[in-house]
Formats: sequence, structure tokens, C-alpha cells
Amino acid sequence: MPVTVFVNYVLAFALSFLVSGNNLSANAGAAVGSRSIDYKYALLIAVLGYVLGLWLQGMYMRANVVRGEVAMVAMIVTVTIFVIGESMRVPISLTGSLYASLVGASLALNHLLGNAPLVLGYWLSLPIIVMLLSYFLYRSLGVFSRLSFRYIGIYRILSIITVFLLSFSFGANNLGLLWALLNFSYRGFIIITLSSILGALLIGWRTLYRLSTGLFTLGPLTGFVEVLVDVDPRPWPPRHLNEEGGR
Repeated sequence: MPVTVFVNYVLAFALSFLVSGNNLSANAGAAVGSRSIDYKYALLIAVLGYVLGLWLQGMYMRANVVRGEVAMVAMIVTVTIFVIGESMRVPISLTGSLYASLVGASLALNHLLGNAPLVLGYWLSLPIIVMLLSYFLYRSLGVFSRLSFRYIGIYRILSIITVFLLSFSFGANNLGLLWALLNFSYRGFIIITLSSILGALLIGWRTLYRLSTGLFTLGPLTGFVEVLVDVDPRPWPPRHLNEEGGR
């Protein structure tokens, strides 16, 4: 096995481990914090979504297939940025950093990724879109919640469903990007699948557990709205709108 390929496998394992663990709270945190689901079941649903998303739709990230050296440089830069951010206690999007590094490394070869203009435009407009969507959605759902208390159960069910949808989208997009950097190899699929499961089990569960035992919790409506409009800073428009809401 060439050295570059081996290094890429190691880097992809590390990144998928970190990304999966860090994003678990974003995918399931609102549902757990609002007591819509136990953190153990949320963990299982999220992991299932990770694997199915990667398996069924991960190969749709073909636009991000690059040469081995470009992938290696992008992943090394991303790991470095993550270490610096952790040392400074600054939250950083690993996937966003990875895609930005990928664009930079590609530009060094006088090549621009085909989806770069769309992705960059999406990044710039995303905060405003999410803010407006969250505002109007919360106001709309708030009206219904005052009409009947039985809607609380519906919000809880929808929050649980969105845990799976968010995790599926994460597997298809975020983990699919890492798989693309490994040229969609069978070994790459196994490595990313195992590392993402380990990341959720060894890192992500702690945050979910703290949310499940915290003194202050989200209401079902607030949790649902937050989940529904929670869009991670991904390098592409996600296939599913996201989580949480509560009141």
C-alpha cells in the first residue's frame, strides 16, 4: 500500500472519529435535553443514521473526489486547525475546515471544485436563512401549542424522528465527504463506519448524558424547532432540514 494511501486512511479515521463524536450533540441534543428520548436510545438512532446515510447516499459526494496528495494535505490542515482550536477553547466546524482546506489545496493545482461557488454562497446566506426560518416556525408552532396541550406529544415524536434524519444527513454529507477523499474504496467505507461509531460511543455519549441529567431543560416545542432548523456548517446544502425546538 502506498504511503499516501495509508496516511489518508489514518487521517480519515481520526477525522471521522472526531466529527462523529462532536456532532452527536447537534443531532440529538435537543431531543435529549427536552426529555423527548433517553440518551441511550438517541445514541443508537444517531449511529444507525450515520451508517445508513453513508451507505445509501455517501457516494453522491463524487464532486469532491481529488488526488491522494490533495486529500492528504486537506486532512492534515484540518487536524492542525482542530488542535489549535481545542487549545484555544474555540469551537470549530471540522467538516467546514476540511472542505475549505480541500478548496485551497485544489486551487494550488489551478483547479476549482465544481460545487465550490454553490457551497460558498450557501455558507454566506445560511445564518440569515436559519434565523428567519427559526423565528417564523417557532411563532407558527407556538400558536398551535396554545390551542391544545396534546400537541406536546407530537413535538416529542417529531423531535425523535429528526434525530434520525439529521444523523442520516450527517452520514450522507459529512462522512460521505471523507469517503470521497478515499475514492469510495471498500476499505475506506469500513474505516469511516467503524471510526464514526467509536466516536459516537466514546466521545458523543458524554454530552448527551449531561443533557439528560441537567437541571435546566428545553421544552418539547423549543427542542423541536431547534432541531428542525439546526443546520450544521457543512460544505453543501444538507438534504434534510434539522432539529430542535421547545417551549
